[in-house]
Amino acid sequence: MSNLNSAFIFTSLFIFFFNINVFGQEIASPPTSQQPNSSIAIGLNIGTKSLVGVDVAFQPAPNWILKVGYNYLDWKLRNFETNLGFLSEYLSVDGDVRFSNFEILVEHRIFNKKLGLVAGVGYFPVNHYKGNVLLRDSLEYNNTLWTPGELGSVGGSFSYRSPFSPYAGISFGHAIPKKQWGFSFNIGAYYKGRPDIEIIGTNLLDNIHRNEEALENGISSYRWMPMLSFRLAYKLHKQKPPTDTVNAILGKG
Repeated sequence: MSNLNSAFIFTSLFIFFFNINVFGQEIASPPTSQQPNSSIAIGLNIGTKSLVGVDVAFQPAPNWILKVGYNYLDWKLRNFETNLGFLSEYLSVDGDVRFSNFEILVEHRIFNKKLGLVAGVGYFPVNHYKGNVLLRDSLEYNNTLWTPGELGSVGGSFSYRSPFSPYAGISFGHAIPKKQWGFSFNIGAYYKGRPDIEIIGTNLLDNIHRNEEALENGISSYRWMPMLSFRLAYKLHKQKPPTDTVNAILGKG
């Protein structure tokens, strides 16, 4: 909980000081036709990285977007039955995926602003993955009928050592819409590093934990977490053209 509070405070201070800096720059520099659009947009995200996610997007300079956001995902799987496509017996699978993250992303627009190159970092105060597998039906072995409970189950979990993860991706669409509303599509990946894996077996399968090291070595090369999300954005305001500002000051028009 302390990590979550610290990340929330850090993000809030970042937004506060960024707004002060932008506001100060607007006062210090006279309006010119070269000033960037100072619009701000609120985004709602849904996809593989969030059951629900929100962000705020700023444009500090032409073709550059800064986004500060929060994502949360809590997904549960219960009594899912499968034979994995090749087993003679069916398995019953339970799973839990739960994580939340704060992220700061910088986006550079290219190809006439139709495509965005995105880079940044995410902080994951919650990063939880757990699963459990057992046979769905009883199994006869050596003329003895074993129930799923007697045979035992295999459970496992894995986590990542660092709560900080760099991000790289591509964005299609506009983080700050040209009109009041807009959609964008984002694809990328977090670099998570080597995972720590724990395997727990019960009853006849209680020695399966000896395979932890072999499993860690087997998936050690898969250190990227792919992300796919859709974003609905709402533009809060738009800076008036410099000519309108001048005319308003002079009392013209």
